[in-house]
Amino acid sequence: MQPGLDTEKFRQWGKRMVDIVADYWASLPSRDPESAVRPGYMRSLLPAEAPEEPESWEKIIADIEPVIMSGSTHWHHPRFFAYFPTGISYPSVIADILSGGIGCMGFTWTSNPSCTELEMIMMDWLAKLLKLPEYFLFTHPGPGGGMIQSAASECTLFTLLAAKKTALDSHMAQDGSCQLSRDKLVAYCSDQVSRKNFVNDVIIITVHVSKKNEFSFQGS
Repeated sequence: MQPGLDTEKFRQWGKRMVDIVADYWASLPSRDPESAVRPGYMRSLLPAEAPEEPESWEKIIADIEPVIMSGSTHWHHPRFFAYFPTGISYPSVIADILSGGIGCMGFTWTSNPSCTELEMIMMDWLAKLLKLPEYFLFTHPGPGGGMIQSAASECTLFTLLAAKKTALDSHMAQDGSCQLSRDKLVAYCSDQVSRKNFVNDVIIITVHVSKKNEFSFQGS
């Protein structure tokens, strides 16, 4: 069995991968934004069983174009206008190398202080850029502060959960009961959303929007 990567091999293949990514981005204008493969295309390109012996890095690198690139939708292609921007850039790829190399789990301050504090500072930067009230900042003595999520759907889900808790806390403060009729927990969303987050006991009502009103919610 071949040994795993040592430090020098990691340097070698890491630099090679940087070249591959740079060449890929340079080739984007000559590629089609969307692949032409059909569902199941990869079955014939990979073994039916997990390999018992490791493959060489040369073989793995050689598989990138026929196996991966042939079935990739190129989200940062100059002619790709679907969904939303990817937010990928050379600096972010370099940052991913550092983040992956450190391999931290920043779920508490103790688990990784630098990860936690960098997130807090960046969230304060964002709040200030958006000109949000000071109580949204970690530097404010109140319960403010934000957190980075991995996707827009997660952001929506956390927002709904926070709104649900706020409504329940308010109701409990008024009559001392944590029970609130389900028809009182209502969230509204545009009919343009790609999918609706489901939160237990929250009714989701879809509201029609139109280009005429710039897809904004309008009162009746």
